[in-house]
Amino acid sequence: MKILNLKSILFISFVLIFLNNNNFFKKFYLVLTQDYSYRFSKAYIANYFSGYCEKEGHGYIHAIKEKYNINTSPKIINFDNKRRKIPYWIFYNKFSKIDDQQVILLNYNKKNNFDFDKFLIVDNKSNKCFYLIRKNNGTN
Repeated sequence: MKILNLKSILFISFVLIFLNNNNFFKKFYLVLTQDYSYRFSKAYIANYFSGYCEKEGHGYIHAIKEKYNINTSPKIINFDNKRRKIPYWIFYNKFSKIDDQQVILLNYNKKNNFDFDKFLIVDNKSNKCFYLIRKNNGTN
């Protein structure tokens, strides 16, 4: 009986030490007290993971979604050749069509070929990332 209690106490102690060393309690508290959008933007503004206006551009895409209250999935063009997946998941519209009237450009530079004349620039981040809306002039 004493051995069982000692093993239980040791096991619980190791679990608590492990959780404490991984900041589990702090992270759990932050998940409970901060909303998803705040945590998401904070992580990507700090250039963790995929960056704000670089790499996959998750931070920029999320900021545009929140700032302009976008409910559809705009077309996303990433000029970084190393990046393969386009993060449409940020818009939560798994089965919706891509809205070609809106475009988000990521990792743009002057060497890239893109016709800005057909679009209105709504947002520009350091001439590297853009949120564009197609002009309605009767021609596409």
